[in-house]
Amino acid sequence: MASRVRTCLSFALSGLALAVSAPSASASVIHVDPRSGADANTGTRSSPLKSLDAAWRRARTGTTIRLAPGRVRLGATYYERKRGIRISGAGTTRTTVPAFNVFAVRDMEIRGLTVDGDVHCEACDGFTLHRVRVQGKRRMGDVVKINQSRRITIRESDISGGTDNALDLVAVQHATITRTTIHDAEDWCAYAKGGSAHVRVWRNVIRDCGTGGFTAGQGTGFQFMVAPWLRYEAYDVRVWNNQIRDTHGAGLGANGAYNALFARNTLVRVGARSHALEAVFGLRSCDGRPGDEGRQRCARNLAAGGWGTTRVDDGTNAVRIPNRHVWFYDNVIVKAPGSDTISAAGPFAGAAQDGSNVPRPALADDDLRLVGNVVTEDAPGSGPPTPLPAFVWDDAHAPAPRLLDHGSLPDMPSSAGASG
Repeated sequence: MASRVRTCLSFALSGLALAVSAPSASASVIHVDPRSGADANTGTRSSPLKSLDAAWRRARTGTTIRLAPGRVRLGATYYERKRGIRISGAGTTRTTVPAFNVFAVRDMEIRGLTVDGDVHCEACDGFTLHRVRVQGKRRMGDVVKINQSRRITIRESDISGGTDNALDLVAVQHATITRTTIHDAEDWCAYAKGGSAHVRVWRNVIRDCGTGGFTAGQGTGFQFMVAPWLRYEAYDVRVWNNQIRDTHGAGLGANGAYNALFARNTLVRVGARSHALEAVFGLRSCDGRPGDEGRQRCARNLAAGGWGTTRVDDGTNAVRIPNRHVWFYDNVIVKAPGSDTISAAGPFAGAAQDGSNVPRPALADDDLRLVGNVVTEDAPGSGPPTPLPAFVWDDAHAPAPRLLDHGSLPDMPSSAGASG
């Protein structure tokens, strides 16, 4: 489980006090120039600050912090507990900031800059990366990590260079990832897990990763999940119109997902060490040792009807989380030579499921559909578009999305495998 279950929520942070902000020279715009600024300045265009830390302390709801070209010093460990702040650089080739951590912000946007390090967003409500390049450079595990958050948007960005994953969403609801390149990670390029729900992934390039391309689900410590999303690893995940290439493991997969659609993606040279697609179990543990902070939430979540355990993880006793309604429609798949098309796990009813609330046996292929896909090891062909039926939302434990009709998805191409 150590290699598959990774979460980093620090619940101790929830008790942090709100920092007191200094008066702002401008209620709407604060200027930062790392070359000519000084933190004792007023923050106007003619009298810019030097560090983002100083600008953040002065920012109020609705403030835009404008960063001039150069490498901007941060100064703070976490940027936290503010609302409606926009941080705008001069472009990804002109403005650079170090690793960026935010906590408990609301309606925050970062745009037009390069982050030399990772981006971590915890307990966020409304967070956007727009035209941001995040460079892990193989110096950290997860390059962009979003956890216990909602209303997340990543668009027109570039995320790369994780020793684990490029993009890691844990317990995130209502997320959109579009027109973004996600690449060069040793583990997954991207996944949404830990009870993530209503995730939309479309018109991205996902490439050059180890364990997999994009996965709905994976494995999570039970204490890091957020009610009511306490059963499946991922709910209502729709992945369409992406280009996915050069992954050692599956290009697309469901690991403990409920209502996952993978439609009209183009996959090239995927599954080099195994298979191109997968529908396998997610894994659920209770992380840490008895007495560790937060482990008591495992018992609380179990009593609330969630699927999991209070056992100490020993690497073999994780609860298997099933899939239900996983559909692969109209994808064009150019497999790596010798790889299988799909891996689907068989029923599981072992002792690891004892006391977990998971129905027995757990099934990874409950309403697994493969319709209209074109699979080859040579050159892709094309096939007629297949009508995409609406999902059935039959899990009363969690609220259903407002719209269930796949036909309403934006930018859905009219033929299989088209890139839009």
